[in-house]
Amino acid sequence: MTVIVWKDGQMAADSQAATEYGCITGSIRKVMLLGNGKYQLGVSGTALAIGPLKAWVNGGCDGAPPSPVSGKSYSAILVQDHTHGWIIQDGGAERFDISQPLCIGSGAEIAYGALAMGATPIQAVQAAIDRSIYCGGEIHSV
Repeated sequence: MTVIVWKDGQMAADSQAATEYGCITGSIRKVMLLGNGKYQLGVSGTALAIGPLKAWVNGGCDGAPPSPVSGKSYSAILVQDHTHGWIIQDGGAERFDISQPLCIGSGAEIAYGALAMGATPIQAVQAAIDRSIYCGGEIHSV
C-alpha cells in the first residue's frame, strides 16, 4: 500500500505504513540511497523486505535478490548509477528502461496519470496521496 515513482533520475515515495488489511500503523522511509549514492532503491509491499534488500545491494547485488518473507510479497525499483534499472519482485529481477517513467504500488495508476500531465515524481506521489486511501504520509525522494 504505497507508491514509488521513478522519472528523470529522481525516485519519490509516500511514507505511510499499513497492514495488508489497510490499517495505518505509522510511517517508514521507502526510498533510499545506498552504496555511497551509487544505488537508488524504492521498496513497496512488506517492510520486512527493506533490510534484506539493503543488505543485498550493499553486498554488490551478488546472486539473486532476496526472497520474500513467508506469506509476504514486495516490489522494488533499483537504479544503479543512473544507467541501469531493475524491477525486483519477490526475489526475481528484470531490467527496465530508465529513460521511461516507472511507478509501482497501489497508487501507481494515479501517479502515471499525473506524470502524463507533466508532474515531477514528487508531484505524482502527492497526486496518489491526494486520491488513494492506500497512500499517505510525508513524501521522501532521492
